Amino acid sequence: MPPGRAFAIVEPISRGAEIRAKVGTMDQVNPAWAPNALPGRGGVLRPCPLSQPRQQSRRHMASPKAERERQFRTDGAGVGFLSVELLECAYTLLCASLRDRRSLMSFAPDNHFSPHATGTTIMAVTALDAWLNEVIVELLHFNDDQRSLGSLSLVEKYTQLATHFGTAPQARDDIVVLNHARNEIVHFLPRWLGAQGAIPPWLQPLRDRRLLLERTPAANNLPDKLCSYRLAFWAWSTVSSVVKELVAASGPTRSQIVGSLAGNFEWHETVCPPDKLNEYDARHNIKPPLGWDDETAPP
Repeated sequence: MPPGRAFAIVEPISRGAEIRAKVGTMDQVNPAWAPNALPGRGGVLRPCPLSQPRQQSRRHMASPKAERERQFRTDGAGVGFLSVELLECAYTLLCASLRDRRSLMSFAPDNHFSPHATGTTIMAVTALDAWLNEVIVELLHFNDDQRSLGSLSLVEKYTQLATHFGTAPQARDDIVVLNHARNEIVHFLPRWLGAQGAIPPWLQPLRDRRLLLERTPAANNLPDKLCSYRLAFWAWSTVSSVVKELVAASGPTRSQIVGSLAGNFEWHETVCPPDKLNEYDARHNIKPPLGWDDETAPP
């Protein structure tokens, strides 16, 4: 570790408060990795009266999902944002995921087993979905047809917004496989995949990039492979790249609206990345278990 470099404690951010970094030795964050990426809140709420929902008999009542989508399409401008709160959850879980490295339960030079990693992956993807809807309602609130984009899947919503801004969705393949990983966690189905250590074919791109936990005592089945710090950090990096792409493509006249909350997606840059875990280990005197094989490629 270079002399003078110190990790910092980052307290979980609370509503209306900026994050505060204090130099210390107990935790994981190094502001030098992202000096201009301290979390903050942005955006301006525009109060708008909502139209009254039509009264329907219970027999003919629309499903909650269909009614929410109808209200989104037709009931005036949006009120409030949620992506920031979701990112606060994701950030807290990412910090906890890094601290899981100290347990040495399943350890590799650039990865480790973390039960908090699955929560980070879920919340980062969910925050992106919420942010895309916030962009739709801010930019297209007078166009009911375009606001129907909010009813699309995450992948298609991103694709259509990129097309609307006149660009090709550069991260589409990453978002597709990230959404598969999210679905495996959220809609988990215990099942036998044919061999020990096997994974579904739609998750093979994650294995090819060494994002799953492999060849460790706690990575013999799919759920454990998904409890990967590398996967959690990559999930947030991928989400952040999508946001940056859309902000850049939106153009100078719309980037202020699109980008008002975009900086929140850079919070992960204040947390130790997988390729810097050796510095984290040295700082906290973390040593791999005796007899550990540094090879992390899949069997």
